[in-house]
Amino acid sequence: MSDEGLIAAFVEQKESPHTQRAYLRDLQAFFGRPEIATDVATGVDPTDVDMFVKRGESSGLSKSTLRRRLSALRQFFDWLSMRGIVQSNPARDGRVRTPMPRRSTSASASGALSREETERLVASVDTKTVTGRRDRAILMLILH
Repeated sequence: MSDEGLIAAFVEQKESPHTQRAYLRDLQAFFGRPEIATDVATGVDPTDVDMFVKRGESSGLSKSTLRRRLSALRQFFDWLSMRGIVQSNPARDGRVRTPMPRRSTSASASGALSREETERLVASVDTKTVTGRRDRAILMLILH
């Protein structure tokens, strides 16, 4: 594997041609180019991943497409981490939003939280403490 062939090497190890094509498109959408070097991969942080998800939401991508894109990023950075290329996975950071379906205005009338209310609730948890991380995990389990 060359320094320039990270995306290709990752995608090649996937068994399904459909998954290979989808993940290749997803990673190219994130990085904005067909291939990246190690320095680009190591420069990615959770804010970059969160902004990618946010842009996808605002452009109207479906929830399933956004989740697949996030899965591709998580697996790619797990793969890079196993090879010692990155220290941690920015796509698995608690600050990265999980794509959520759009709620209609009738959802508020039924007592369900709006998207904004849900995001504020999750953001209000202090994840710097063990209790806060536990509370966030419980909250995310309930919401999903």
